[in-house]
Amino acid sequence: MHDMQQLLPMIEDPMLLADVARVRAIIDDRIKARPPVAQIVAQMPGARDAALPYAQLTLLAARLSGETDQSRALHAAATIELIATAMHIHSSLVDQAARRRHTVSPHTEWQGSAELMTGDYVLTLAATEMALSPDPQLIAAFARCVRQISEGRLAPVISVRPLETALREYHAHTSATVGAIAATACAAGAICAGQQPVIVAALAEYGLQLGTAVQMLNEALDYAGDPQQPAQRAVALRAGIITLPLIYAAAAGASAPAAALDTRLDPPRAHTLADAVVAAGGVAETIRAAAAALDRAQRELQQLPATPARDTLALIVHDIGSRTRKAD
Repeated sequence: MHDMQQLLPMIEDPMLLADVARVRAIIDDRIKARPPVAQIVAQMPGARDAALPYAQLTLLAARLSGETDQSRALHAAATIELIATAMHIHSSLVDQAARRRHTVSPHTEWQGSAELMTGDYVLTLAATEMALSPDPQLIAAFARCVRQISEGRLAPVISVRPLETALREYHAHTSATVGAIAATACAAGAICAGQQPVIVAALAEYGLQLGTAVQMLNEALDYAGDPQQPAQRAVALRAGIITLPLIYAAAAGASAPAAALDTRLDPPRAHTLADAVVAAGGVAETIRAAAAALDRAQRELQQLPATPARDTLALIVHDIGSRTRKAD
């Protein structure tokens, strides 16, 4: 599936790119200090985004005040990327379909998992990095983020009907996972720059809405399919994961995709069911929801001082919005 890196526009800012490279060097130094950990992380598809999208958000938020010295924000940016990496590793181990059915056995699912221990170790690296920015407000934000992610991963969406219940579960889960990371990335940068609480809150909400929109667009593209990667279509459906297009399709009366969630689907069958979701309007409705989240993110930016960093944050929303409209 698509991810934050693939949907984030290329930002041609030499100073930002130089700071991202510094953050990448910090992360590489921490992970490569333990070769077994580095080997497992390198084998995780998408575990490490070369562009470090969350770090970019942190660094941009830290530049809103016009301050170009990013030394304080570098460790915060590295921390949020390490948290995101740990979440990705842990997510790859979680059978969300089994959790939805309450059939996970800890003895069969988790025992002796090198990947699980690697994810835990990366979290300890994040905690160590966090300690290099000894600001109680910053540490509290990171701790809250890790708690939200843990709660979100333990509570996948379990309903497709009724619509109100399914949407409540979906938004709670999304806000506690990718939304929490993007929100914390933005808030951390503002905290590093010494911004007032109202600015920190606006940036956190911007990040939450941006992350939510990206997740929704990921899910829409998963069902719509990528002509260049047909084998990657309907990944969530084949994994038994309830996503927003399926919820909206079920609300429109499509029953076959939802009924197939508890069976193993081969690619042809998954493609057929994905077509049903598209035909029922699940993808179109999800794209509209993503566009609404982007609008909310853009409105939060109006509370921020007019600086080049704010313009770049607005550009991110505009660029993702353009891709959203093309996908519709």
